[in-house]
Amino acid sequence: MKKFEFYCLLACLFAMSTAVIWIRTITVKATYRYSQHEKDLRHLQDSLAMERVKWLKLTAQKKLDQLAATYNLHAPKYQQVLQYRPKDLNPDG
Repeated sequence: MKKFEFYCLLACLFAMSTAVIWIRTITVKATYRYSQHEKDLRHLQDSLAMERVKWLKLTAQKKLDQLAATYNLHAPKYQQVLQYRPKDLNPDG
């Protein structure tokens, strides 16, 4: 009976060791993926900030005035401006 108990304990120890190693491996992989996603997010945030700066530089009033003067452009007259007003989507209203 002692041999049977020993082998059962040995099998349980092996199973528990395998489970712990497997869980640890999965945890390490998940942590690596998480840190990679964080790195990608920081990179995208930096890119977005740079694009916003570019957009602000391109749409700055001084830059627009300079481009208008270069291409001899003038502001539109009131009659030239079209306004889009979508119809109300609510049939009750």
